[in-house]
Amino acid sequence: MSTPPVRRDYTLRLHSAHGEGNALESLELALRRDGEDWVEHNHAIDGSPFLDFLFDILRCQLAYLRMNATERALDLTRVHGLARVRSEDFVLTRFDVGFAIETASRATAEDLAYLAERCLACPISRNLGHVRIKRTRVVVGHAAELPAEDTRD
Repeated sequence: MSTPPVRRDYTLRLHSAHGEGNALESLELALRRDGEDWVEHNHAIDGSPFLDFLFDILRCQLAYLRMNATERALDLTRVHGLARVRSEDFVLTRFDVGFAIETASRATAEDLAYLAERCLACPISRNLGHVRIKRTRVVVGHAAELPAEDTRD
């Protein structure tokens, strides 16, 4: 008789500040597991490689967001991100990201759709073909304006 898979839910949070040319000036990462309190995340030699991997996906998408915002002449000031992640026995089944950007310039709906599409083209995201639910959304505004959690599988 086989054991049912262990399902884990994580929420990753990202706050970044940007300077000239969308250069990264600061980055704060935090994690919440299964509804617990937020805990700051730092990559550490003795830390969890799985959690580092999850944050690397988010950081990769942020890099593509920054590069493509620059291409579109959008001057980012801050980016707030939330990723809702589900795994079963440490195999990802869901990676759902929302970025709220604050800009010194005006972003159109076309810009936002383009940025979301390009985030999914980052090398790490491109290697998540097995993930059943994989989405990235980009909105203009503050972290409170990120899409509410969608619990559908």
